[in-house]
Amino acid sequence: AVVVWPAFIAARAQRRVPTYEKSAEASIRGSILSIRISGNDDVYIAVSSRGQTVDVFLAPQRFLKFLGIIFHPGEKVEIVGSRVTSQGAALVLARTIRRNDDEFRLRDAEGVPAGNCWFQ
Repeated sequence: AVVVWPAFIAARAQRRVPTYEKSAEASIRGSILSIRISGNDDVYIAVSSRGQTVDVFLAPQRFLKFLGIIFHPGEKVEIVGSRVTSQGAALVLARTIRRNDDEFRLRDAEGVPAGNCWFQ
């Protein structure tokens, strides 16, 4: 199943999210090691892939909760996203994440957040 979300309209305080770089897009397969929610309500997962740990930014927690998307450590996932540097650390901005037969599109083909107002 493919799940696509419409853009939502709401006023949110501006926040700094790194720019999605289409030219730096990569595919990552692995298992979720851990899930972290930042002080800004952003959800990050650490994925074990090819013997390395890859940090991945998914979306604001309230956006994922609104859509009913929950991830758990140990789940196998496939992520397509942009490799960027944020605050001096390597990070992947997830565009799509697949778990079993479900694919969640968090950004459009150009990397614009699907629920853009939730990312502000």
